Amino acid sequence: MVRYMKLIQGHFAAGGPHAARMPGLIWPLTAYFITESMDIRPAMEAAVANVRVHGGDWENAVLLMFRTHLLVDSPGGMAGIDDDLTTLQVLCRRVGDRWVRAQFSSAVGEAAMIRGHFDEAKTAYEEALELAYEVGAYTETPFLIARLSELAFRAGDRDRALAGLDEATTEADRHGVPDARAFVLMLRAHIALEDGEIARAREFSDQASAQSDRGTPPPQFRAGLNAVSALIAAAESGPERGLAMMTATLREAVEQHCADAVIAMLVDQTALLSADLGELPRAARLLAAGDRRRGPHPRPMPERTGADRTEATARAALGAERYAAERARGETLTMDEILAELPAPA
Repeated sequence: MVRYMKLIQGHFAAGGPHAARMPGLIWPLTAYFITESMDIRPAMEAAVANVRVHGGDWENAVLLMFRTHLLVDSPGGMAGIDDDLTTLQVLCRRVGDRWVRAQFSSAVGEAAMIRGHFDEAKTAYEEALELAYEVGAYTETPFLIARLSELAFRAGDRDRALAGLDEATTEADRHGVPDARAFVLMLRAHIALEDGEIARAREFSDQASAQSDRGTPPPQFRAGLNAVSALIAAAESGPERGLAMMTATLREAVEQHCADAVIAMLVDQTALLSADLGELPRAARLLAAGDRRRGPHPRPMPERTGADRTEATARAALGAERYAAERARGETLTMDEILAELPAPA
């Protein structure tokens, strides 16, 4: 497979008209099979530059659609994504391709979720779902339904979230989408954990892990699932075990170049587990580091509740002056420094 992907890349990477139309248009995706870091941005940038010269509106729309999804899942705070989305919206209207419009709406939803704009995300995902049904993109519908279910859960509507996950499971089974089934199971594990149903959360987490082995989940999914598993382990065996697992998850997510929002979530969870172990100065530093990584975007619910509780505990125990000093130190920490002060990963 690697040899075959290198042949494809070697044929199209130099650019030209043949690399600005199908099937050459998607050559940057070969980098997923070749590069160990999962970083395909250099290949994508080269392809976008080439299609601007040799491609038409549809080809430019497709490449920008790929790049917007890439930016959502990459570190760097989604720099440039708004410009891409603005251009892509114009191109979508011009070419009238409903599948590309569905992908555009999905990318808008992803960006809005990261920024905490949940009403905007809901509208975008609903539009993407409607378009996916229209064009018969049925392998994408369970993901979109699951995303809408996640929004319901974060809004506190547990019943609507679980009903949506049931629907997403039915769609995933009908169309044979193992990655979607794994994502749904991970969300079920998260909800069960929030409900205090630890044994049920473990069951869903283990099922999600087994299901993901049948598909091709991205690093962001692995990070999310491993984080849930670490929290379950903390509930089962104590925070020390959970912290070791969370540290390993954070280290892997950094190595795999996961998005800033994912890294911030893992840093926050590491802070909460540190606080459970009585490491309140470290918890204060980590929460500040998570805020810096997240940028201007608010913590989503229900994670915000745990972070607020930890901050209040740390401030009360350390005093206002010491707490502020630890926060200030945390805001300057690099990822290497964060990982260096954590216990050895499990």
